[in-house]
Amino acid sequence: MSALKDGLFGPRDGGSEPAISDVSQLCSGIYSQELLCLMINNLSRVTFEDRKEIVAIFNNLLRRQVGTKYPAVDHIVQRPGILFKLIEG
Repeated sequence: MSALKDGLFGPRDGGSEPAISDVSQLCSGIYSQELLCLMINNLSRVTFEDRKEIVAIFNNLLRRQVGTKYPAVDHIVQRPGILFKLIEG
């Protein structure tokens, strides 16, 4: 989780921001490997700290905009099971 978060936000030690192309590749990998669904389906199995990391990653992906599109929203719309799982708790 920490590596994913560092890839999206940059290193925690205040290092340089990640390159846009690297972040785009990471996001594409998250979507293609269905990691959003995997993380959400396993929320009950991870520690509280890991849940906070998942929420931060999910939040970052939701806010990420490419042109006029929001890729995470498009991904979730195509997989309504993600929303149902979040509502279910």
